Amino acid sequence: MKRFIIIILSMLLLINLGLSKEKKHKKPKKNYLQYKISLEAGAGIKKLSNDYYDDVYGQNTNIYYNFGVSYKFSKTMGIFLRYELFKAKGGLTYTKEETELNINPLEFGLRFIASNALFMPYIELGGGYYMYKEENLIGKIDEKDFGFFGAFGFRINVHKKVYVFARAKYVFLKVVNPKNNEDVNLGGLGFGGGIGFKF
Repeated sequence: MKRFIIIILSMLLLINLGLSKEKKHKKPKKNYLQYKISLEAGAGIKKLSNDYYDDVYGQNTNIYYNFGVSYKFSKTMGIFLRYELFKAKGGLTYTKEETELNINPLEFGLRFIASNALFMPYIELGGGYYMYKEENLIGKIDEKDFGFFGAFGFRINVHKKVYVFARAKYVFLKVVNPKNNEDVNLGGLGFGGGIGFKF
């Protein structure tokens, strides 16, 4: 009986030592907010707000590309800088001659992060320096102006250092057409996504 008790106690001691050893070597839980800098690249489609420009360019799928860098200075807030390339081709309403529109903004702003989990929704508010150019048989417009935007998006952390994202953004960009001095809204709604890396 004593031997049996000693064997049971010895087994319990060995199991306890094994569990404590396993706890020491157990990997710490992932914290997806343990980063400061993010680099990302993405693409998407955009619909222009102006009815005339939507008629001219909206018949094609207008794709934009963007590249951005961001810095997170707290658990729920960060700043970002993003460059975007947007090129649309269409036909003039009467002559159907080819026309091309380029809008290339340098955007900056604040990002508000709502979660630190695998799924991370966020809101962006900011402004940008928008370089736009339109070229066709009628003439050429090459101007620059400031605009504002708001965006809602989310990240899915597929790895501690890698994430994919999706974002919807609305741009407010009113410019003056130098040909007739009329206000033109070159803003619009865009949907996109991409991949990012955290450091």
